[in-house]
Amino acid sequence: MIDERAVTTAKFWEALRSLRPASGLPDSEFEQFALIVLGMACVARSHGPWPDELTVPVRKAFEDLTAGAAHRDEHRFSQAWADAFHALVSALRTARRIDFPTAPGSLDAFGGIVTLLDNAQSAWSTGQEFLLDCFDEVFHRLVGRIAGIGYREGDPAAALAAHLSAGVDHIAEYFAATGEFAVLRRSDLDLATSARIAVIDRMNALVGLRLYLHGIDVEDRPPHEDDPASIVARRFLLVDHPRRNTTGRLPHSPRWADHQTSLDALDHFLQNQLAFDMCLIVVPGADRSASGWRRAMREHLVRSNRLRAVIDLPPGGRSRKQVSAWLLVRWSRRSDDVLMVDAKGLAGRGELREVGVLMAFVAAIVSLGASEGWPSADVTGRGRSTSDDVQALLNAYFRDGYP
Repeated sequence: MIDERAVTTAKFWEALRSLRPASGLPDSEFEQFALIVLGMACVARSHGPWPDELTVPVRKAFEDLTAGAAHRDEHRFSQAWADAFHALVSALRTARRIDFPTAPGSLDAFGGIVTLLDNAQSAWSTGQEFLLDCFDEVFHRLVGRIAGIGYREGDPAAALAAHLSAGVDHIAEYFAATGEFAVLRRSDLDLATSARIAVIDRMNALVGLRLYLHGIDVEDRPPHEDDPASIVARRFLLVDHPRRNTTGRLPHSPRWADHQTSLDALDHFLQNQLAFDMCLIVVPGADRSASGWRRAMREHLVRSNRLRAVIDLPPGGRSRKQVSAWLLVRWSRRSDDVLMVDAKGLAGRGELREVGVLMAFVAAIVSLGASEGWPSADVTGRGRSTSDDVQALLNAYFRDGYP
């Protein structure tokens, strides 16, 4: 069945790109400008989970922007842009330099974007869903182009981490292919959901804006220069290559310069006795043939009853490199059994062609096969996935039933 909404957002993206030449802005600047306009439209034209102190000034400024563009009043347009921009920045409460383009782009570009929104909304039941989907479409296209990765190609390790950490700490966004930022999402004591942007580079503010539009309150707390513990999540940690960075700038302090791989980073965490309840370590290569220091470290983790599962992951997108993931937990148990899962062998089979479904399925298998001592009783809100798709896959895979 054709997803009418996906087709509409793809057409919206193509129509949006056609506005760029007339704006006089370079591709990257125009796309960021369009994202901000879409973000303003989300707040101004829908009833989202945003406080009045944000929505009121943004709606007023958006009305002034629309009027300024319609009457080609550049002074009014520039002032309204500054007002709306200030309101968004205040809402994000970022502690760092804002990477939003501060120039108002062009009157014609703004008017064209608003016209596109007005003409493309018929496929959605609510204006808020439509605006968010358009924002997400442009966001993913922009990130994919900047990072040099395929459009929404996904990252298996990040998807697996998101499913494993469900109910503990959610990874809302993690573009491991870029090495630029990681976003950890947590919910404490049923209070407002918040997010911690742990490793940030040039996509800082745009990521924060996207999370905020989806109802995740964002707090910018970059790692402390000399405190590696500051990037450790309270309950869940995804460790990727700490130096993988397409911008040429280290995402961490200079102390990380000696940690050439994720295993180096893990060794550093263990030596400094940093606490985490669950941890997914991304390591290069298939794990069944591990040798040398990597094998010795794995044996140490098994003897210390911390290693619960090893998952050989399928390559993400166009990459053909084999990647494995080690699931570590803090909770002790009296067993040296380790669950081995070949997710690469499952990839591409029927319903498992989509990375998100495959990783949800693998996470469900891990939660069953490594259930002793994990999750611990002190982690509330966890339970077996209620997804009908995952449930059906489990029933089909374990024909004799499962616990």
